Amino acid sequence: RGESRAKTLLCYLGPKQAEALAAADPDLPEILDHGPISTPLVWVLNQVHGLCGNYGVAIIALTLLVRLLIHPLNRMGQISMMTTGEKMKRMKPRLDEVQKRHKGDAKRLMQEQSKLMKEEGMTPFSPVIGCLPMMLQMPILFALYHVFQTAVELRGSPFTLWIRDLAQPDTVLSGIPFLGNLNPLPIVYCALTIYQMWQAPKPADPQMAQQQKMMM
Repeated sequence: RGESRAKTLLCYLGPKQAEALAAADPDLPEILDHGPISTPLVWVLNQVHGLCGNYGVAIIALTLLVRLLIHPLNRMGQISMMTTGEKMKRMKPRLDEVQKRHKGDAKRLMQEQSKLMKEEGMTPFSPVIGCLPMMLQMPILFALYHVFQTAVELRGSPFTLWIRDLAQPDTVLSGIPFLGNLNPLPIVYCALTIYQMWQAPKPADPQMAQQQKMMM
């Protein structure tokens, strides 16, 4: 009552860069905790940029490095899926015969199918196991996306040709009727994705082949 108190508050307005934060206060760089996976990725990104001086090249190098590190997981998953596909292809005539023989007996059908899969060294989870290595790399890919989405270092950084700001869309034409803006990179990305899907090996299982056809 009748008293006045004064407090001094430190307010930082600026980019979330380690150097700028440390210059304002030695404790402020602690807010740059991107997570256990994203933090080292940001560090590698900045180290590569220090060598080449171009964040576009640094992004490509970081992406290639991540893909190289997770290649064993990708390879493991591909081998598992190919092996499972070959076994399912060999088993298909026998599975069809068992389904016809025990069409009205679901319990016996399951027993016979399990017996056939056991003879081939498979389990009911074998088709899913091939996807596990791909699932294990998802946290790394999400962390990489987080780095590119939140790294303030990319703001205003040019790459090459028409790409003048890595934090902005690569617009080359704007105000196009019915389209708006023309951004070449999403078009190139879509084309490469469709090409990769088109080149993917055709599954032996008719149901999986139909699903792949629907995706295309």
